Amino acid sequence: MPNLVVCVPHARAQIFCNKNDLKEAKGSDRVKLLLQKEIDEMRKTRGTMSVADGDSISGGRVLGVQGKPFKFEDETGRNIAFSSGSAKSSAEGGIGSLLTFLETLA
Repeated sequence: MPNLVVCVPHARAQIFCNKNDLKEAKGSDRVKLLLQKEIDEMRKTRGTMSVADGDSISGGRVLGVQGKPFKFEDETGRNIAFSSGSAKSSAEGGIGSLLTFLETLA
């Protein structure tokens, strides 16, 4: 099966961490760190698998800066924002940041 590579220049994304009203919920900073670590592990695994299989990953681009741990900040040309809140709450910490993001897309 061929690798599917989709590259959208200047893509924007909002990662909203819901259920922040719960005590055990992880905040957006923690989720961002966990995602960065997971993406970094996937980059290492994919690179190892490609070398072992003799398959080169062509046509795509490596996320982040090669040789450095993955950081969302290194993704130039992409606006990836993190926020957290609770869909149940209309007060501070609700979904206001998500609604604002969606309004900018309209």
